[in-house]
Parts: sequence; structure tokens; C-alpha cells
Amino acid sequence: MPRSKKSDVWNYFVKDQSGGKCKLCQKQFKSSGNTTNLFNHLKRSHRNMYIMQDEEKAADPGPSTSTLSKADTLTATETETDPSGEESEERSPNPPKKIKRRQKKIDDAFGDIESFSEKGDKTSRITNAILFAIAKDNLPLNLTEKIGFQYLMKVVSPLYRLPGKTKISLLMDEKYETLFTIMKKKISTIKHFCFTCDVWTDTLNSRSFLGVTLHMITGDQFQHLTIALNELSDKHTGEYLADRLTAIFDKWNIPLTKLVAAVTDNGANVVKAITVMLEKNKQLPCFAHTINLIAQKVCESENPAKLISAVKEIVRFFKHSVGASDYLRKNSNLKLIQSVPTRWNSTFYMLERFLNLSDTVSTILLKFPNSPRMLTAAELQTAKEITSILKPLESVTKEVSGDTYITGSMVIPLQNCMEKQLTELVPFTDIGQQLKQETLVEISKRFGGIEGNSLLSISTLLDPRFKKLHFKNPLRLSQNIAKIKHLIKESTPNEGKETQETLPEDLDSRENEPNIWIYHNKLAADSRKNKTEGNGNFDEFDHYIRQPTADQKVNPLAFWLSNKSLYPILSEIALEYLVITATSVPSERLFSRAGNILDPARNRLSSDRFEKLLFLNSLNIADWNL
Repeated sequence: MPRSKKSDVWNYFVKDQSGGKCKLCQKQFKSSGNTTNLFNHLKRSHRNMYIMQDEEKAADPGPSTSTLSKADTLTATETETDPSGEESEERSPNPPKKIKRRQKKIDDAFGDIESFSEKGDKTSRITNAILFAIAKDNLPLNLTEKIGFQYLMKVVSPLYRLPGKTKISLLMDEKYETLFTIMKKKISTIKHFCFTCDVWTDTLNSRSFLGVTLHMITGDQFQHLTIALNELSDKHTGEYLADRLTAIFDKWNIPLTKLVAAVTDNGANVVKAITVMLEKNKQLPCFAHTINLIAQKVCESENPAKLISAVKEIVRFFKHSVGASDYLRKNSNLKLIQSVPTRWNSTFYMLERFLNLSDTVSTILLKFPNSPRMLTAAELQTAKEITSILKPLESVTKEVSGDTYITGSMVIPLQNCMEKQLTELVPFTDIGQQLKQETLVEISKRFGGIEGNSLLSISTLLDPRFKKLHFKNPLRLSQNIAKIKHLIKESTPNEGKETQETLPEDLDSRENEPNIWIYHNKLAADSRKNKTEGNGNFDEFDHYIRQPTADQKVNPLAFWLSNKSLYPILSEIALEYLVITATSVPSERLFSRAGNILDPARNRLSSDRFEKLLFLNSLNIADWNL
């Protein structure tokens, strides 16, 4: 006579004389000859296990052959065979391969369930990651209410309960308050800052904002932080902007005395705001903006402007002609680039790409009777020379536009290298020769007195890669050295040690040096050959300046950290001036991010939430998880 089927509920209970004891919570229950009480307890107190056993029962309606308890099977290794049973295995010459599966222990399973509770560890981690994704990738706050995302999370983590838009907004506010407090405390120990600022207009809603990015040195790292994007409600006068800037730094508990410099464009109201709030000599014009003005002057000259216009017309034809574009795709993996009026370097990229594809473009244009005229050989030569003249300007702009490495100390060396590279160009056409001279005149006009700027000069002198290599004016050089020595005397002097400088092993991550640095590398090599040993008592600066220049790849911040014991006073002065950034590009990047956040689908964001999202967007993963 076959044995009666044993109820699956006993997988979760230990049978005794009075009934059963729950393996999960150790409670005792009477069975009264049936399993109703046991099922009800499982359903009320251990619903997930009840659902699991109910699903297993539905999936396997046949008689159970297992004699192991559920708790035992969770720790044991199960063997699955063909559902047709032993007979089919005997009939098959190649029985199916047995698959071993290891299930979780009950304690582990309940641990997982607990971690997905409202305040569980996994729930907190997933929610935190969703908040980071929304802030960093400019995703909408109602992301969790979108069907596609809900399906994704159901597949990835079925036990996780997605918060709605209201909850996400509340959590985002809490995250902002927490990280704002942490970051404010973190930067309170930093001695010196540089900041960039500019005014941005939201064209969708006709609102104006004042954006501010803060730049600082922490250890051997150069870091930046978005600290404000304040909506402006009054006329943008210098005094009004100065008041708003002061309020921003008060909010962050940053004394104005810690602000070494402010880098802005040449807008009169912004320049005046810095002068009112700080001092006139603490405002620095954006180096990239000045390069932009020179490049625009080059491109707007009569002959280059005509040639650039002809190239634009050809590019426009390819952009609007499907047939021509198809031919180009078949013959090249590259596309033509159209220039943008607000970015001069887009004109450079357009010319450079056009010259690379000129042979292919010429062949394709012959297939279309209504196509624009192709450039002649002489015009192509002129285009090459225009590109050669613009190339140093583009390289310099790229070099100084970074926000994760020191740039202020590069301004004087790069200006010198750029001028040297242009001087050595030998154009063949009259237009090229004239354009070269006009460019050099423009550079001299805008950068002729740059060595008189003490902020940039001291920064360059105290960068171990450059020191005094790129100074042309002996008077300006001696004045800046005198100022450094005065700063040393103002501090408590220390006994100098006649030891060699230590060059740090960790090098700057930008390993591939652009050609713009060729002239600097030659100067540095010559300087090392001609260096002579001193034989007297020097102050820290004298000892430092007599040592060979460091390699171009050396991180200047790491250099000063590793030589702090040798130059205790000079290292502090160096870190104060090396914090200066060369451009206001970080502010422009801030506005680009602002435009991405405030797209047509999110144009009703309040200015307060808008600013919070931009602050959170500027943080990296390490800062987010502080």
C-alpha cells in the first residue's frame, strides 16, 4: 500500500507529540490532526516562505519523493533528473547530465528579505545608486514611475520597492543637505581657493543665473566644486553681483581672505563685481577667452573669411544632400564637420577634416551638377596654412581647459611656446604669410605684458617644471622673484638644508604631450646642461631655483608635498599660487550641464531644486558616498 503524501508544510516545521514547532521563529503550534494551523501561521508570519512553497507545489503537482525537510534541502546539494523518471533514463543511451544546484540557507534567505525592507541595507544602497544616476546623468525625478525602468528593476531586483517621484524628491533634498554639510566641513580646512564665475541665461524661461565654481588643492590633487547657480532678480550691475557673490561665500563659510584669484571673462559687470568684492589685482581674464579673440580675428580677416565661407558651403551641401552623404559614407568612415558661430575651434576642426577628405569630396562633387564649386589647388594650400596657424591656438586652448590639473602656471610657458611655434612656421602663400604676421601681432598685443601679472608669474616660477625658463623680461622677472622673497621673509624663517630635491614618482596622467610643448622641452634640457652648483648660504627660493627643472610629466603638487621638509615656507607659498586656474571654462561647463538639466521636459524646475541638482551633479562617486 503506497504511503500517503506528506504535506509540504512540514518542510518548515518540526513534528512533535502536540503538533509542530516552526523552524523559522521557534513557535509551537497544535496540529489537531491536520496542517491548517501550520499553513495559517506560515501565511501570516512568513509570507515569502508561504509563497515559495505554494509556487513549488504548483510547479510540482506530483507525489513528493523527498524525505528531507525543507531546512535540510536548503543546505544540501540537490540533483535534478529528467522529469519522466527513472524508466526514461534507462531507455536513453545517453542519460541527461545531472545539474547540481546549491540553495541558500534559511538564515541567508531571511537576511536577504530583511535587507530589502524599507530601511534594509540593500534597499538603501539601491536607492542611493538611483539618486546618483538621476543627479549625474540628468535623469527626470519621476524616473522610478516610468514603465521601462520599473520593468528593469523588477527583473534586476524583484524584492526592491521603487519609491515614487515625491519620495525621490524628498530623498534628493535630504542627500543635498547631508552632502552640503559634509563638503562645507571638508573645505573648511583648506587655506586657499580660486573661483570662476559667470552669468548664464535660461532662454526657455528668460531667467538669469550666477554660476560659481570653486577650485582647491587637496593633497596632490587639484579639485573643483560647483557651489552656486543663483537666480538673479535684479539688474546685473557690478555691485549687485558682488553682493550675491559675497552671500554665496558666506553660505559656504569661506572667508574672502582665502580667495587667491577669480577668473572671469571680460564682461565689465563681472570684472567690477570682483574688484568691489576683492581687489583689482585678484581678477584674472580667462586665458582661453583671450585665445578665442585672437582666433576670431584670424578667421574674420578678409581672405581667410572667403575661403572658410566656401568650405562651409561645401559642408552644408553634404549635410543636406542624401546622395552626396551616401557616397561619402561608402568611401570614408569620417564625416565632414560643420562649424558653429560661437566656437572658433569648430572652424579649425571643420578645415582640418575637410582637408583630410578633400580628394574624396572633390570626386563626389563632380557627380552632382548643382554642387558648390570645389576649392582650387591654390586655395587648398591656403586652407592648409590657415589650419597650421590655428593649430597652436587650438592646442593651447585644450591644454589650459582642464579642471583636474594645474593650469594657471602654464599660461606664460604656453604663450611663449605658442608664439615660438608660430614664428617658425613658413607659409608659401601671400595670404598665409600675412596671416602669420597678423596673428603674431595680435598675440603680442594681448599678451605683451603678461609677465607683469604677479599672480601668473609667481605661479609659473613656483612650478618646478617651468621656473624662470619662459621669462623674457629681466625686470619683470626680478620684480616677481623679489616678491617671492618678501613673502618668505614675512613668514618665520627656517634653517635651510643643502640637500637634493626629491622628484615624486607619481607623474601627471596626461602622458601624451602635445607638440605645443616641444619648445619648452628644449629649454628645459638646455637648462639642465648649464646648471651649476651653488656654494653659499641661500634662502629657500635660491636653493629651489638653482635646481634643475622637473620633467614635464611631474605633478607639481606631488613635488611640493615630497619636498615640504626641504622648503617648509616656500612650499606653502607655492600651494597658494598654484591653486590659480587659467580659464573660466569650468563655469562654461557648469552652464552646459545646466542646459542639459533644464531641458524642455524639465523647464518647470524651481531655481532652488535646480541649484541642488547642479551641486549634486558636480560630485564624483567617492564624494557622493561620503
